[in-house]
Amino acid sequence: MLKMIASLLKALSNETSPWQIAFAASFAMIFAFLPFFTLLSVFVLFMLLSFRINLGMFLVSVGFFKIFVILIDPLMVQFGESFLAIQSLKPIFDMAFNSDVLRLFHFNHTLVMGSMITSFALFVPVLFLTKFLVVKYRTHLLTRLNKLHIVQMLKASSAMRWFIR
Repeated sequence: MLKMIASLLKALSNETSPWQIAFAASFAMIFAFLPFFTLLSVFVLFMLLSFRINLGMFLVSVGFFKIFVILIDPLMVQFGESFLAIQSLKPIFDMAFNSDVLRLFHFNHTLVMGSMITSFALFVPVLFLTKFLVVKYRTHLLTRLNKLHIVQMLKASSAMRWFIR
């Protein structure tokens, strides 16, 4: 766990693209919102591996968003239930449920549908917010943190160099 946090701090402070960090946080949000044992979450993992993103940021963000999901899970179930009850979309849902392949994605479950729609709707705002925060962190906070005496001592210590490598 400490290596992941050290990897995240290293990515935040070096020249890793802010977009790589932002995409990691956005994909982590989708992965955290979806129920774990679905084909849709496996699909998100394959998409994650096909892009170049920061794995430390992804893992830390999954932990953060999982805590957030615990709070909004009932809302996503209600949202999925109301979305699945839309009569004009019923033929599409029936077709998806009757298809052998699409049935594996569990689109007919209220939690899967609600979390999928919620996470897809929040993908772009989380992407741009994370990029904005990373840029602000690098321009304002990083220079102040590097001037702190304790940070300079940690950077000089051999234990910290061992964690970062």
